[in-house]
Amino acid sequence: IETLSSKPFAAVGELPATAELRETQTVTFLDGRERILTTGTIVRILPDTIHVRYDPPRRGGRAPRRGDIMVFVPNGAQPL
Repeated sequence: IETLSSKPFAAVGELPATAELRETQTVTFLDGRERILTTGTIVRILPDTIHVRYDPPRRGGRAPRRGDIMVFVPNGAQPL
């Protein structure tokens, strides 16, 4: 729902449920065409949003922005 321009943080909303998410869990950001942008780590979980510190984008890529998609991988699985 929002990113900071000065720091690599994103607020993610419109989540069906946050009960399965954990702080320090790895997530992946995708663009509208479902191309991988970067990964990140959950740093805070609130009732209706989470805060993620995202990793620098791959060379030639871009950082997550409003409208992108975040997916999480269940524990034990490899991130995208």
